[in-house]
Amino acid sequence: MQLDISINKFNWIPSVLQVSPSGGMAAATTLTVQVGQCGNQIGPELFRVVNDSIPQNSFIDPSGKCRAVCIDTEDKVVKASKFGTGKLQYRDHNIVCGHFGRGSNWAMGYHMEEKYGYRAEESFLSICMDRIRKEAERCDCFMSTLMMHSLAGGTGSGVGSRLTEEIRELFPNRFIVSAVVAPLTMGENPMQSYNSLLCFNHIYNSCDQVLLLKNDDFSSKFDPEKVKGAKEGNGLGFTKINNQFALDLVGILLPTDTNALTSSSSKNISIGMEIPELIRSVCPMSDLRLTCLDGIHREKADNFDKLFSNLGVKYKSNLKLREDESSSYQCISAVAAVRGNGSHACSLQNATNRLSFLKFSPWNPFPLDLWNSKSCISGYTKSLTVCSNSSASNQYLQDVWSRARLKYDHGAYLHWYEKYGCEKDHFEEAFDDLASTVAAYRDAVKT
Repeated sequence: MQLDISINKFNWIPSVLQVSPSGGMAAATTLTVQVGQCGNQIGPELFRVVNDSIPQNSFIDPSGKCRAVCIDTEDKVVKASKFGTGKLQYRDHNIVCGHFGRGSNWAMGYHMEEKYGYRAEESFLSICMDRIRKEAERCDCFMSTLMMHSLAGGTGSGVGSRLTEEIRELFPNRFIVSAVVAPLTMGENPMQSYNSLLCFNHIYNSCDQVLLLKNDDFSSKFDPEKVKGAKEGNGLGFTKINNQFALDLVGILLPTDTNALTSSSSKNISIGMEIPELIRSVCPMSDLRLTCLDGIHREKADNFDKLFSNLGVKYKSNLKLREDESSSYQCISAVAAVRGNGSHACSLQNATNRLSFLKFSPWNPFPLDLWNSKSCISGYTKSLTVCSNSSASNQYLQDVWSRARLKYDHGAYLHWYEKYGCEKDHFEEAFDDLASTVAAYRDAVKT
């Protein structure tokens, strides 16, 4: 089959596409790394939806195995996750479990050396990286890593940070996107502000894009008793939240007609370029890499104008900005993925107008990219997902900074971090870097 690439927006495709061992073209592939309880609860749901929607994609290999490595410091959640992917399976040796948890402590998760005074697992990090390397080597054209973990837990924040840095060192020329889940603002972990501060500092310096998924955006829509019940075993509240996170991730990362090549028979062929193109579109400035996802997925055949209107309502309800910033936020860039019958009728100009609630920056002449796909997410007839890079995220960053700073100035819980190798200089560097990120977003939207 010959491909028509005479007019090609991927000006770097020749250096990306490779010839597979079978002689055909090898599409770019994505390796998913699920870390901690949060990552290993969202991951199976993501793979289930991906496989039900488009079986041939960059996340699943031809044998039907998930291109994923599941990592946790305890085995309860990570072993159960392999049963939640439907017909798909994880490779058994890609499920890596430690022998004890990380005590909701970033430092205990990040540092794994015995000198820090606890029963360290010296081989845990090397085993994790060995599994990641081998899974990447199975890919004909390994292009991207999708990290999934929390910002607040000891394993998700600490081990997730360390693995992200190690992956960057191992694959310096490949893309890394971290989908991180921010805890409830009034969470039960008193050290979550420290963990979020330190984790964000490390992954922001190692990733090409950070996708921030906030529990606060969904918690108000569910019965508090169900959310509470998730800790008691029934998991109804957080199961629905994780399902929504997975749907939004699938909505933006599944193959689209826009990012496909056209064969001589006019058939669209996915080449797995969604993550590289997403980074190119929403992170045009290297120091501004924090993005958010908002999605509307409908089982009934709503028209797309209604989906845009509903998304606007959802976005504004989640945008709980302080009064002094309510009129100053701007969206630097965004991607809108429209899926379902009639999606190709949506024009870029119409989408830009309907997404005016994002408040696009006036200095960017092309703030929005529109992706279309005739096929939709399994179980839905129409879907709209928007990934935006906006200074509105400064509210979350400032909240993390101020909550962590208040504890730090009073010396609260610092001994738990110092015990595992996290000194005060480490905190000061994280505070400075986070403040620099906030300042960079403020400077970017100055008019």
